[in-house]
Amino acid sequence: MDAANHFITRLGIAAGRETKHGNYYAKASYYHDFAGGGSISFDGYDYERDAAKNWAELTLGGDVKLGKSCRAYGEISKYFGDVSNSLNYDIGVRWSF
Repeated sequence: MDAANHFITRLGIAAGRETKHGNYYAKASYYHDFAGGGSISFDGYDYERDAAKNWAELTLGGDVKLGKSCRAYGEISKYFGDVSNSLNYDIGVRWSF
């Protein structure tokens, strides 16, 4: 198996708003992989794969103040293009002390 090399760039924009109860935001990013791919050889069989070249990511998220030192947060992300996925969810609670 050969090495898989990547040189990924990202261009993005984000906007959000802070309120007295928490904050929310939206992000959009465009990715491009200038390198990439890999190959594998086994018992006379060769398989080569080009890496994904262009894709975008859209994200919505925010957090809510639950108490003096506690916040709940959440984020939903989706990839489009050469890389795609179902929705990714990230939720949790954060305590500060």
